[in-house]
Amino acid sequence: MSGAAIGLVLLSAFAHAGWNFLTKRSVAPLVFTWWMALAVNAALLPLAVALFLREPPSSTGWALLGTSWLVHLAYFLALARGYTVGDLSVVYPVARGTGVAFIPVLGIVFLDEEMSVVAVLAVVLIVAGIAVLGSTGLAGARLRPAGIEAAVLTGLTIATYSTIDARGADEVNPLLYVYLLSTAGTIGLLPVTWTFYGREAIATAWRKERSAIVAGGLLQFVAYALVLFVLQDSQVSYVGPFRETALVIGVALGALFLNERAAKQRIAGAAIIVAGAVTMALAP
Repeated sequence: MSGAAIGLVLLSAFAHAGWNFLTKRSVAPLVFTWWMALAVNAALLPLAVALFLREPPSSTGWALLGTSWLVHLAYFLALARGYTVGDLSVVYPVARGTGVAFIPVLGIVFLDEEMSVVAVLAVVLIVAGIAVLGSTGLAGARLRPAGIEAAVLTGLTIATYSTIDARGADEVNPLLYVYLLSTAGTIGLLPVTWTFYGREAIATAWRKERSAIVAGGLLQFVAYALVLFVLQDSQVSYVGPFRETALVIGVALGALFLNERAAKQRIAGAAIIVAGAVTMALAP
């Protein structure tokens, strides 16, 4: 990975941790997720229309978009469920950890990518650090079995859509690609959100949290758009694991602002992840 790619992925990590923090802090994570997607769709509609008219997706692009759209819908549902019942500093690393463990495997199997020995070592370090973060948080954390299942499911969807989108970013303009995927959170989540919360709860969430919703939506869009730009010139097997530096930020936000436990073991886990990220940056 080049220096520019590393910088963009790190910026993406900060943005990713930021919107996850705002989602966890919200009153109803599923409603908040829906509003974030709607905010992005409304704010960036002119840009999306301009990009669509200039570079409409190919038939292959549409196929990849449709498949990833469904996976993203499952991702939004699983993540919202996890944050409803669990701590940010536990759900976040378990979900991302499951994803990062499978991304290189899927990249090699479906994209014919290769990994150097150094890169494999980096993935091992990152997964080990995530395991430490997740396991130390399970004891005494506000995370029921349903939350663990949701976090693991979230991780599986992350690995799946990351592999699909590595191809999709080559077929569709990355900004347009992310925009169209974000409609999974708007159109896809609307029936579920309306059924379980109703119009009054949805309207109340906007009145009370509109600033956080807009900020979270923009952070979410920027976080993934940056990753897709990097994927145009870098392998998903490298970019996916390196992006998990966001976990360190997420654990810190949970400890500092959500009063979640910050055990010494979690600090150790964060340090292992950083070591893995540095190793990944040095990998050929």
